[in-house]
Amino acid sequence: MNFGTILNSMTRNCVKLVLEGDDVTSKKLASSFKNYINLKPILKDQFKVYHSLNTSYVKDHDDARLFVSETINQLKKYSFKDIKAYNALLETKFNPPKMKSSDVNYHIANLIKFATSDGSDVHSYVEALNKLTEHVTQIKETKPVLENVNDKLKNSSLKFLEPRHVVRIAIKKFNKTYIEKMDESDRHVFNILRSKDEKKINTLYEDQLSEIKQYANSFPDLELKEKIDESISIISNECTSKNILNGYELLAELRSLNKGETNE
Repeated sequence: MNFGTILNSMTRNCVKLVLEGDDVTSKKLASSFKNYINLKPILKDQFKVYHSLNTSYVKDHDDARLFVSETINQLKKYSFKDIKAYNALLETKFNPPKMKSSDVNYHIANLIKFATSDGSDVHSYVEALNKLTEHVTQIKETKPVLENVNDKLKNSSLKFLEPRHVVRIAIKKFNKTYIEKMDESDRHVFNILRSKDEKKINTLYEDQLSEIKQYANSFPDLELKEKIDESISIISNECTSKNILNGYELLAELRSLNKGETNE
């Protein structure tokens, strides 16, 4: 895995531990991982590059392209062989669960390879540079208000990977400084999952599933209905924390879409 994917996998693993109630192990693992990266300049510099290119926003296209190139060039002092070796060492030491690289991290890894090796794969370099430039120019742009169901569908986040809401809830729990900022709905779901009360958890699961099913026929758009049916099929497999959080994220999405539909 490239460095960005290792980082994402470790983050997801720490979040999972928090949601399972093992806060101590999660904190120790996160601290150990962070300290290890800070001790190795080649890993620390990669962290800065991946974090910067994943989160930065530069509006002007030419400036963004220059920003991407200059950010990658921070690693030119290292050889690609050494970068691979240290990434393998990091992966071996912490053994993060395998996961697929995001498109952004994949393109960052390709640019790093080009910049720190013989630079022979020009096609991959150009593709990666163009994709990352586009990403940087769009990452913080405000999307226009959507006007109908079809447009909403195109921009919908009805996916079933690890939902962003899992990370949002877990981080708020992980850092108690922000616990007061959890809204009532967040707190309700999180407290039930943390209670380990099987009856309450099953009730929450069934109630969510029932509400989701009610939405299955409430939208006229056939493509959206198919997505909802597919989601129901996934969530219905088993009553797990992951499926409950997926359902929570999905319900927020569906309520938002339904509200927009009824206001038109």
